[in-house]
Amino acid sequence: MREEIQLQKQYIIFAFLLILGGLFINMGSHPLYHEEPRRAMIAWEMLQHHQWFTPTVSGEFYYKKPAFYNWLIAGVYSIFGVSEFSSRLLSQLAFIGLAFIGFLAGKRYVNTNFGIWNALLMLSCVDIVFYFSVTGAEIDLVFSFIIASMVYLLFKFYDDEKYLLMFTVGYTLAAIGTLTKSLPAIAFVGLTVLILFYYHKDLKRLFSKEHFLGIAIYLLIVGGYFYIHISKNPSGLEGYISDMWKDSSERTVLEKSYTKLIVHLISFPFEVIKNVLPAGLLVLFCLKRDFIKKVKENKFVKYSFFFLIANLPLYYISPGARSRYTYMFFPFIVFILAYFYFQVEDKNSLFEKILKTIATILSILLPLTFIVLIFLPQGEFISNLPFKMALLAAMGAVIAWWHIKKKIHFMLAFVMMIALARIGFDFTVIPYRAAFSSQRVDKDDALAMSEITQNNIVKVYKDTQISLTTIYYFQLFNNRILQVSEDIQPGDLVILDVKYSNNLNYEELYRFQYQDEEMLLAIIK
Repeated sequence: MREEIQLQKQYIIFAFLLILGGLFINMGSHPLYHEEPRRAMIAWEMLQHHQWFTPTVSGEFYYKKPAFYNWLIAGVYSIFGVSEFSSRLLSQLAFIGLAFIGFLAGKRYVNTNFGIWNALLMLSCVDIVFYFSVTGAEIDLVFSFIIASMVYLLFKFYDDEKYLLMFTVGYTLAAIGTLTKSLPAIAFVGLTVLILFYYHKDLKRLFSKEHFLGIAIYLLIVGGYFYIHISKNPSGLEGYISDMWKDSSERTVLEKSYTKLIVHLISFPFEVIKNVLPAGLLVLFCLKRDFIKKVKENKFVKYSFFFLIANLPLYYISPGARSRYTYMFFPFIVFILAYFYFQVEDKNSLFEKILKTIATILSILLPLTFIVLIFLPQGEFISNLPFKMALLAAMGAVIAWWHIKKKIHFMLAFVMMIALARIGFDFTVIPYRAAFSSQRVDKDDALAMSEITQNNIVKVYKDTQISLTTIYYFQLFNNRILQVSEDIQPGDLVILDVKYSNNLNYEELYRFQYQDEEMLLAIIK
């Protein structure tokens, strides 16, 4: 590796401290939202009723995902208590785990310095940094870590000729992936094993006793889970098959228009490159006539390339695929992009000059941005805002100095700036969401209703739709599961849509809104 891209220890420590600070500052200060309340709710209900193999949402069986991720959240709750912080902890650790996979692969198949670069670039992927690590109670980062670990270890053990470990560990992780997010894990293990043997011209190993043992372990784990589930809920298998198929197929062209497919086919490659920025900038150095020849020079680059070729098309042809569904690919994409920049000798000097110039401009603008944020109109609700922004501006100025005067590499400058920007996000956007977002309103509604109902049983009438955030926090505050029911009697406490109010005799206790519709908490007379 060339001298000018060697990483010095003090810069590595500074960058990692910024990254870790960005991930954990104010992590638990804002209410759960999007899919977060659902994951937290299932885990909480498991702890309430110890129904570990029959996950429920508001007391109703939940079939879209098996229980493994909810076991993990329940375990964290048992250690740290039920909170926003503990709900999101696993995803932050999984994100760090994805970077650790990048480090291990880089160290083993190139060198330690390259491994560090891999980890830094992985921890800087903007889509995770500014989006999904913020909604950390969702499932996808943990699932991605499980699949990426499986993919890495399949190759590592194959490369070491430890075929028993390859299949037993690989299929165990595939089984855990299946119990986390169902069907996609099956495709990942099948296609990855097949492509690995295909390009090594070793297809006969598909019929080895070690492979059949791995499959048996997979069937034992997954089959054992569903056997226990069905013994407790006889209709569970039908529910799982229906919901898991619907959940998987609704994102494909089977459920989407061909217009959306065409748009997706055009935009998807650019979306992937955007999501892995700043590493995505290095795609410029992959634009070579001898790209395939260079890919073959490093066995892990070759494996990563074939892994992407085998598995990524499933998402490429699925118009409903969201960026978070592709996070397991990121360590392998970053590895390829970093390899072509840091290891291949004939780099394009024009591209380097352009990227250095961009880094220089951004390193000057970033501290100025923090200074401007001191005068944020909504800043009165953020404690010590001037001090925080002044501190970040000073740190931004240090990064600019290092880049312009000390000549730290422009990619390292990008990593540091993204990490610092995430801390700025934590100090400004997160407190704003905690104070004024719709999920804050939902949480406040839940608290107000729980104070009125005083731990009494409350029902949701018929198909009344209310926010998952409201349901989760109400159950938490009320310490009871909020169940849907059409059977209501005088004296019952009920949450209902106002469209049902004309046919009921009730006393209104509280009124709130969900998606511009009026909802009531009432007592039936």
